[in-house]
Amino acid sequence: MEQVAVTETPKSESPRFREHAKCSTELHLWHQRFRPLSSKSITSMSTKGISKLDQSLESIAPLCTGGLVGKFDRRPFRSTAKKAGSACGKVHMDIKGPMDVMYIEKHLYFLISVDDCSGLTVAYPMQKKSDALKCYRRFAEQVWNQRGKRINFLRCDNAKPFLSSAFNEYLSTPGTGLQDIPNYTRGVNGTAERNILTVMNMMRSMLKGTGLPKNLWTEGIITACYIKNRFTSASKSTPHELCVSTSNLRVYCSCACPQSKEKNYGRSI
Repeated sequence: MEQVAVTETPKSESPRFREHAKCSTELHLWHQRFRPLSSKSITSMSTKGISKLDQSLESIAPLCTGGLVGKFDRRPFRSTAKKAGSACGKVHMDIKGPMDVMYIEKHLYFLISVDDCSGLTVAYPMQKKSDALKCYRRFAEQVWNQRGKRINFLRCDNAKPFLSSAFNEYLSTPGTGLQDIPNYTRGVNGTAERNILTVMNMMRSMLKGTGLPKNLWTEGIITACYIKNRFTSASKSTPHELCVSTSNLRVYCSCACPQSKEKNYGRSI
């Protein structure tokens, strides 16, 4: 039987591989020069005469690990949970701070509470994060006194004040369930985060519009929550369920003149 000798050309010496290696090296060089652009975009630029890349060579774009890592983006959280059926069934809570400027009463933080059903937003200024328990106790007592209801569930992040033994002990007394979120997933607590952004934008607008100093941010936050609770939502009702009159609203930082009932007092101040 006749034997035929077969010689295999090394892959590194084949003409096709040399052309591919040449183009990959040249394409990789231009990719490093135009670092944000992909190799496909650079190849498209070469057809338009913008770059000097050899148009006759075709190759697969080299893998750029730095570009892939730099363009990583976290996908948005899509809430699948249904809203609470009644007021105070679920409350979202978060802490904002420290602020850039200290308030007159040495406040650097504020605690925001958002009702999941009605969207009622309440903010409490704090001097330190450990005051979160005191502010939540105040909020829970107001809910009980004004509406006669208990908070069923509390959604918050993994901040230390919410995970303290004193805070959990206070929640266990009325039977309130704590729904903390996993680490590095702030989007799960998006209701509180979004409301913080809203009241912060309103506060900045009011301070800039009236020319007040930044150290009055606490008054701006409280006023922003007060106004926000009078906004109409998609259900054409306010968080106060249209039972609160808006006739007492005035322009922020407007002048007020108290009147005296005394006969010989003269003009009002």
